[in-house]
Amino acid sequence: MVGLTLSNIGNAALDILYPPRCVVCGCHGDFLCANCFGKLPQADGPRCDVCWLPVWSESCRACTEHQPAFTALRSALRYAEDVRTLVHAFKYRGLSCLAPLLAAPMVDELVEAGIEADLIVAVPMTGMRQRQRGYNQASLLARELGRALDLPVSDALGRRRFAGQQAKSATADERRRNVEGAFEVSKPEIVAGARVLVVDDIATTGATLDACARALLNAGAQEVIAITLARED
Repeated sequence: MVGLTLSNIGNAALDILYPPRCVVCGCHGDFLCANCFGKLPQADGPRCDVCWLPVWSESCRACTEHQPAFTALRSALRYAEDVRTLVHAFKYRGLSCLAPLLAAPMVDELVEAGIEADLIVAVPMTGMRQRQRGYNQASLLARELGRALDLPVSDALGRRRFAGQQAKSATADERRRNVEGAFEVSKPEIVAGARVLVVDDIATTGATLDACARALLNAGAQEVIAITLARED
């Protein structure tokens, strides 16, 4: 209790000396002000129930060409405009404190969609990249989702090999080949028979989430659902 009190005093002192500023607009008060939060682009409108890409007909071309291993993907926001700024700050500027703020709309999306799971896992990073960054942003989001939804969070999913950066210009097929076989389940007894929720910050083509889902299903998972903060349309 004393340690906690001293920690709170220290944090309060830091807030006085270096008050938090909104990552988007720069105003003082919080790392994401209510005004900017309310303007973030939502991943709404007609979307595929499986891959969550916008659709204008009953069939989804992306899923027709390649059926993902996950049952469904949901994303709270579109990866555009100020969301790009937020994600960049979260991943590359050391602002891990954004995790609770960014996880909140993900929780809302899951609850609204009525998605249920038994277990949460984060898309893993290589040990080297995590040491360089200091944390895995997907793990921080997974931890917040676990608290909010009262679900266990496991590190059962790991990297088998380094897949390299997903090139922005790569096609969906190239991205899938890049991550094929890159993930493994180190604790199959934990995922066996479970409905697993895989967490990441961004979904682009969905190749990484698809590879994670295949590894989990091969290890005995009953079903894999994916959730991300943002979806690139």
